[in-house]
This record gives sequence, structure tokens and C-alpha cells, in this order.
Amino acid sequence: MTRHTRRSLIAAHRGGAQLWPENSLTAFRQAIALGVDLIELDVRLSADGQVVVIHDGTLSRTTTGSGPVDAQPAAALASLRLKGPHGEIDEGVPTLVQVLELLASSTTGLLLEFKSPGISVAYERRRDRVVAIAGPRYEQLEENTLAVLAASGLGARTTLMAFNPDVLRRLGELAPGHRRSLLVGAGHVTMAQATPEDTIEWARELGA
Repeated sequence: MTRHTRRSLIAAHRGGAQLWPENSLTAFRQAIALGVDLIELDVRLSADGQVVVIHDGTLSRTTTGSGPVDAQPAAALASLRLKGPHGEIDEGVPTLVQVLELLASSTTGLLLEFKSPGISVAYERRRDRVVAIAGPRYEQLEENTLAVLAASGLGARTTLMAFNPDVLRRLGELAPGHRRSLLVGAGHVTMAQATPEDTIEWARELGA
């Protein structure tokens, strides 16, 4: 009788934010060296339409800058210094192109989360059904990100993720064959008076 074993995959969230500045090239490089299966990162748009890798919509928590990320061009974001658990490092906000160049020589997979310029989604229960109220999207973030991925040749080992259902719908229109995942927080389940099983249906409805 054949015995099948299942192995858990190890993912470095934001590259390993408790060890190095989150979403930094240093974090991703170190995580790859440790042999993680996947790295997870977040993408937003800069003022000049570049896909940049940063979690927050504002700069003050993780960089030496301030104000909205999307108010600055990519070159200005690169000139900032990233902050982490052990202080600043001599790196700025990276572009997705830079991260993919780093990944290219490895076999590490990528979990790529699309951020929104506000609250991504709220869930409401209306009588016997749950309604997802999507927040705003960055115009062109999906298109620009898919173009960068296509140029890198790393699309096959990338999972596209978002909390915002409209982002996943747009990705489904642009790249229907691409692996997509709906992100749902515990707060969303509570907000909707839902069950974990309900979230599976939410994802299926979006083709994720």
C-alpha cells in the first residue's frame, strides 16, 4: 500500500519581518538562504506607476519617510531608508522587478499580495446572506504587476492574493489561468457572523 505524506510549506511573511526590515531585499535574500519554500510580499503603486514592495499605505512605520506611498515616485521611495527590528539599513523601498531578479536564481515560490489604497473590504450579513463591500483599488496595479511577472518568467511559481474581491475579479479577467487566493481575516468572519466554511464559498465565487 502506498503511503502519502504531506509536508507543510514554510513561508517568510514579508521576508521575515521579525528578523529584518520587512519587505526588504535583505529580508528576501536571507529568507531564501534559509531555504524557505515561499516568500510573501505586498505590492502597491508609486506615483509614477511602478510596482513597489511595501505593506503600509504610508511611509512612516517602515521607512525614514512620511506621507502616502502613492504620492512618491519610485526613485524617491528608493532613496528612503528602511527601518526594522534592529534599526535602519542602507536600502530603500524596492520595486517588484528587483525582488523578482533576486528570486530568479532560486526555486523559492512567491505569495504576492495586492494592497488597496484604503480599507480592502468589509463583510455584512444581510438576512440570510453575506455581502462583501469592496474598497477602492489602485488603477493599473493588476495590469502593471502582471506585466512585471510576465517579463520575469516567474508567474508559474507565484500565487496572486488579495483581501479585496474586486482585485481578484480583475485578476480573473486579466489572467484567468493564474493561481489566485482570497485573503480573509478572523475579523471578517466575525463581522459577517460567518463560519470558516463560508469563506471557502466566498473564494470559490471569485474563482480563487
